[in-house]
Order: sequence, then C-alpha cells, then structure tokens
Amino acid sequence: SVNIDPDGNTIITGLMSDEHDFDVTSKRKTVGVDGWSFKFLAKFNQRQEFLWMKCQGEETLSHWYVGPTVNTDSSGNIYQCDAGLSKFSPAGKLLWSVVVEPLSCATNSSGESVIAGSEAHFVDTKGKTIWSAKNCSCSAATFDQEGNIFVGGQNGLKKFSSSGKQMWSIGFRSRNSDFGPNGYSEYGGGVVTDQVGIRTDRDNNIVFVFSLNLKNDLDPSAKTRVLNPGWLQDVAIAKYTSGGKLLWAQKVKIPKTVAKTTRYTEGYDISFMPNGDIIALGGGELNYDT
Repeated sequence: SVNIDPDGNTIITGLMSDEHDFDVTSKRKTVGVDGWSFKFLAKFNQRQEFLWMKCQGEETLSHWYVGPTVNTDSSGNIYQCDAGLSKFSPAGKLLWSVVVEPLSCATNSSGESVIAGSEAHFVDTKGKTIWSAKNCSCSAATFDQEGNIFVGGQNGLKKFSSSGKQMWSIGFRSRNSDFGPNGYSEYGGGVVTDQVGIRTDRDNNIVFVFSLNLKNDLDPSAKTRVLNPGWLQDVAIAKYTSGGKLLWAQKVKIPKTVAKTTRYTEGYDISFMPNGDIIALGGGELNYDT
C-alpha cells in the first residue's frame, strides 16, 4: 500500500523478505532482516530518497489480496492498518495503536479514522472509539467531502453520518464459501474474497466495486439495473450519488473473453486517474479453451 502525504513524501507499507537496497542513488542503504515475510513501514521524500523504515516483525497474509495499508492526514501523520490501527508521527514515532481485527481502514484529512471489519469503528485523532456499528460485515470504508462515512462488503454498502447515524443502506445477494444443496446456488459455492473497493470521486459520488456471483438488482429505486454473472463470478462496478441514487452500474469487461469463457474474477479496490477515469483492481482465473 502506498500513500503520498501533503508534503509530497511517499509512505509505503507491506510485506517483504530479506534485506533490500532502498537508496535510488548510486549509494546503498540496505535495510531489512534475515527472514521471510515481515511487515514494514517506510518513508521517502519528494525526490524518492530513503528517509526511514520500520521492520515490524514476521507476518503472513490472511488472504493473498489483503495486507497492511497506509493513510496520512493533513499534518503528515501516518496511519497503518493491519492487526488494528496504528498512528505514527511524520518522523516515524508510534503515537498509539487500536487493537481490533480490521479488513480495511480509512482516514480523513483531520486524522479521524474508520476501521472496517465484522464491526465498524469510528476512531478520533487520539485513537478513542467514538461509535461502533455492530454486524457491519464490511471490508472497505471511505469518507466523502462532507465527513460522511461509507462502508461496504460483498453484501452491499451503507452510509453513516459522522455521529454514527445510519443514513441509508443498499443490500446485495452473494454466495458464501460453502457448497449448498443445489451446487452453485445462493446457499454456497462461491469462494469469494471479503475485500471490496469503495471510494468517493471528485464530485462526491460513491464508486463501488465488488465480486458478482449472483443475479442482483443494483438500483435501490423503483427502477431496475440487474446484473448477472456470466459464469461463476464477475466483477461489478457501480456509481451512486451521496444520497444513494444509482447513476450507473456495469460488469467489468475482461479482455479477450466472450460469453462462454469460464471465469472466476474478483474485484477488491478502486483508484482514480488524474482525469477522473476509474481503475478497478482485481484478480481471478480465466479459461479461454471453453
């Protein structure tokens, strides 16, 4: 995970093995440990020159798409999300940690954070939990420009005010990881990642990407926008207004595939190009011989 702070410094967190040279010049700054798969947090300046790094102990991925992530606030403080949420000063000093079991975290410019997981927690700048949403089952979170909070998972998305009031919710159907009595039915059969992607664009709309493995109507109004997976599972992307109105929804086209291509794809994150174009991140498996 990468984040650029307000001063243009680059913050990186993730997992790595052994020792590596982090100096982009002809000099060498070798940092690391003699081992496999340890968590780290590193900072580089505007010229991508190495400033500091923290080796934080051995760790393995709970899912091959889910690892530590990082955000920054307007003061350059660093928020690392992994086995909880930890706040570091711009110089790398640990300020506080909140121990929970998150799948994702989001931090606004003021340093307030949302921790998404089986429950959602809104945390202030000192690490104190202000409110929680029980039975959230959410794996991604984001803020809009007005301070409202959006959380999402494979079963839909919800909007909360900054005070914790739920404003609206949109539900989807999804298979779980177990086979049901009818094989690939809604009772089971889809081995999905928990991860989804949710972001607000520059117009304060909500963009949501998730794994589509059952027929779903993504329009919460009296109108309909039904998407159906082509085989076992596709990636769907939808845009909603801050008020929950559907603007558009579609499946992500996978290059070189046709209707009969067997595929198992997952959507788990979103990014934006400078011109506002949307990048949907995901993975999966295709069989072009079918």
